[in-house]
Amino acid sequence: MADHTKSCVVLIFLMMAFLERSMGAVYTVGDSAGWTNTGVDYESWASSHTFKVGDTVVFNYDNESNDVIQVTEENYNSCNSDDNPIESLNSGNDKIEFTDPGTYYYICSFPTGV
Repeated sequence: MADHTKSCVVLIFLMMAFLERSMGAVYTVGDSAGWTNTGVDYESWASSHTFKVGDTVVFNYDNESNDVIQVTEENYNSCNSDDNPIESLNSGNDKIEFTDPGTYYYICSFPTGV
């Protein structure tokens, strides 16, 4: 029987406020491992990068067992993807450009063990 608790694969992007928009860098979330339910500490991965307005993050994953859900800080802290997600992506190769400074929260809504 699959574990039906939501996996709390999470990622926080902390961005510094910059007045000018520059040509952005492209980052693959989780590097070669990609976006997966296990094996990557995404908080450490995110904190090892400095993201700026204009940067793009790429989420590579198996869309039959993962997705990318942008949530509020409150829903991130409770690992809740059901309460009005800001954005839901499921292509398996999603690209998100940061157009505004701020903190962005992403989780996977799939249950663990899928």
